Amino acid sequence: MASSGFDPDKIHVDLATKEELQMVPGVGPKIAEAIIKLREANKGTISKLQLASIPHVRVSPEMWDMLAFDEEGLQMGIESDGELSDGGKDESILSSKGLMLTPLAK
Repeated sequence: MASSGFDPDKIHVDLATKEELQMVPGVGPKIAEAIIKLREANKGTISKLQLASIPHVRVSPEMWDMLAFDEEGLQMGIESDGELSDGGKDESILSSKGLMLTPLAK
């Protein structure tokens, strides 16, 4: 699995191939392609909020457990504990896309 200084059992969202992304629950070929396109449009990096904003992505604890993000990706939108980082602004962005976050169990 793609990784760079991260848990080798996790898939690093900034480095993963389409095939590796498809190992994540809820990620099929079309969503994997969308993740890669978004990553390429964002200079090779993607945040949790950006990932959750992709149409048809169903965020789950299992998804977060399998994925690794760089520090910047963790700080952009959703903190590593699954909480929104800006007092609801991110929640309204996701709601406008018909998405909801499933918080991680603590």
